[in-house]
Amino acid sequence: VFGRPHARLGEIPCAQVVLDSSDRDLDALRAHCARALSPYKVPVEFTVVKAVPRTPGGKILRRTGAPVPVERP
Repeated sequence: VFGRPHARLGEIPCAQVVLDSSDRDLDALRAHCARALSPYKVPVEFTVVKAVPRTPGGKILRRTGAPVPVERP
């Protein structure tokens, strides 16, 4: 999850997700986020990616920028 620049709000929450081919239900993911998170924390946009960049130790590289999206639902 990361903040994307927004003209009026400053930033909006967006999420990049890695899904296996058998589980591509982004509507269910949105509904889960809406139930589990405060309204301002629910991602406005979900982007499916093949993988997220990681360090040799397995941690997510947050400063490298967003991975190239595979598709936008």
